[in-house]
Amino acid sequence: MADRIRRCRDRQEMEHVVDDYVTLGYKITSRGEDSVTLRQIKPHDKHLFVFLVFGWWTCGLANLIYAAIPRYGEEVFVKVDNADGN
Repeated sequence: MADRIRRCRDRQEMEHVVDDYVTLGYKITSRGEDSVTLRQIKPHDKHLFVFLVFGWWTCGLANLIYAAIPRYGEEVFVKVDNADGN
């Protein structure tokens, strides 16, 4: 289930909202005719920092734990609220 639901008036507004989320770093996980599910991707770019601070005395165990932290953040469901056009 999505963490957040964003409702749109029409498909054009939905496409603008999806473009905004993609620009913010979200990835499209599924797309339907009147709905899109996006998930936030968190970068894992601090492996070198974790290794320099903790890795030398934990034999790399800290890096393994850091790699196990989920890369995915919240999920957003964007849908056209009035899909039939009425």
